[in-house]
Amino acid sequence: MAKLSPRSSVGASAGDFAQVLVDSGLVSSEEMEQARMALSDAGLPADDEALAKHFIDSSRLTQYQIDLVRAGKLDVLRIGNY
Repeated sequence: MAKLSPRSSVGASAGDFAQVLVDSGLVSSEEMEQARMALSDAGLPADDEALAKHFIDSSRLTQYQIDLVRAGKLDVLRIGNY
């Protein structure tokens, strides 16, 4: 199981939500870029809410995972094999 860095255990405030998703390993930087491009192509802003909806709608993340990221509770998530 991957160990989260101390930075990634901090709650995702406005502006760093996407970076926390990448830093935590929940999504790769390539997946984040693809999500931003897909939102842009659809004429949508690539803000935190739209990114969260994109990853949930694409079954990449669950609402539970998003909620934990927003609450700064990544320490209860298990990343990798468990």
